Amino acid sequence: MLSAHLFAQNSETNNSGAGTRVFKVYNNPKEEKTDQFEITGFGATTFTASNTADGTTNSFNHNVQIILGLTSAKAGNNFQLNFYSSSNNIQQAATYNEGVLNIYYPVELYDAVRTKLEQAFTARKKVTVKVVQKPNGYREGTLVL
Repeated sequence: MLSAHLFAQNSETNNSGAGTRVFKVYNNPKEEKTDQFEITGFGATTFTASNTADGTTNSFNHNVQIILGLTSAKAGNNFQLNFYSSSNNIQQAATYNEGVLNIYYPVELYDAVRTKLEQAFTARKKVTVKVVQKPNGYREGTLVL
């Protein structure tokens, strides 16, 4: 009696066992990259609310986004803390796009983060942003107060 077991991995499944990939990633670094920047103050803050009124029950779902700009000690660095509604699906914890580094947090953390930043800037404490990017797609954005 001969028994054969064949196993194949779907090319659209990631290696973590988390399921089917729903988008392609083109911006992973070839090697691990960690950057750290000193932050000296606030930039502009933008509050946005949006929905799509299409006559369905989804019309009642509103998205909130708060973008808090940060000023860097080094000219030319642009940083934003991007606070988003829990109903939004943000694919990366940190992104670098068009010269702006974004770190994403749920909107529920906005008041706590803003208060801690205000206290740190008033006390002239060192504030840094640290960003880790790995070839496997891991992203980490850390605000150190």
